[in-house]
Amino acid sequence: MKIYKICLAFLLSVSFFNAGATHLLGGEITWECLPNGNFVFTMNIYDDCEGTANPGTGTEFINSNSPAGTIMLSFVGITDVSPFCADPNLRISCAAAVSGGDCKLGAADKYTYRSGEITINGTPPPGGWEFTWSQCCRPGAGNCTVDPNATGGVQNIINPGSTSYWLRAKMYPYTPPGATTPLSTNPCYDSSPEFAENGSVVICSGYKFTYNHLASDKELDSMRFVWADPLAAGGGVVNWRGGYNSQNPFPDQTENPLNGPVTLDPVTGEMTMEVYSPAEGSYASCVSIQAYKCGQLVAEVFRDVAIFFRNDCAPNNQPEATIDT
Repeated sequence: MKIYKICLAFLLSVSFFNAGATHLLGGEITWECLPNGNFVFTMNIYDDCEGTANPGTGTEFINSNSPAGTIMLSFVGITDVSPFCADPNLRISCAAAVSGGDCKLGAADKYTYRSGEITINGTPPPGGWEFTWSQCCRPGAGNCTVDPNATGGVQNIINPGSTSYWLRAKMYPYTPPGATTPLSTNPCYDSSPEFAENGSVVICSGYKFTYNHLASDKELDSMRFVWADPLAAGGGVVNWRGGYNSQNPFPDQTENPLNGPVTLDPVTGEMTMEVYSPAEGSYASCVSIQAYKCGQLVAEVFRDVAIFFRNDCAPNNQPEATIDT
């Protein structure tokens, strides 16, 4: 059974953090090339709404080794990206506190930040210009008192509650067909891939699950999807637990023979898995979306997000077709 978005009675917390942590679920950095030749950068950060800490509504900065240097981003707004249920009794949101506890079950917010128009003079080196942002921390142990079973933080890395996020994106040089040198980025000539689907994901174990980040490219450049390492402060790779790595971030058949293989289609970006009885909690993951123009890699964005597995969901059976006579 294929599941794209889950709405279940017992689909609870997205992830859980130590008190005082920033409750971050991940995020991404993208940019747009405007018709006037300037760039605008956008950063989305996902927050699980538990407790009072959040990414904040002030100014954020992304660093780069490009001529633009440090780029200031202004807060744009908050979007509640909690799973939506048609049944009003099952709906959850960041706005409504749960009676008797300090968590908001399954609720997540997206914080959006955006720069002003920026001119970047120069040509990226072969390894590209990198744009980065970092903040602590990933989901650690839970403090949700409503659900005593909801205690899992990130299960696939060591010491997640003290492991930061290091979001990044890369802009590469482009040499048009017939030219001998790469183009200058003033005026700009390329936008990065962007996402139509939010990065906050909650799934239930025991079902085949299919998810797509729905990346697209404004110039219709070819895109390739590959697993990448989630990074910590300073750009170092997170400390994976045994059996997990960037290419295998979720429970697979080595953990439980009933599990199906975890796949990522490099052409469509579709992620498929079937997981039974994993350690409940979040699992760090990162997907690189690479954009190619005339066969040349011109942009790469990394979506570093935590996917939460729940073990006690109510049955979700596929509807049966009926024929009226």
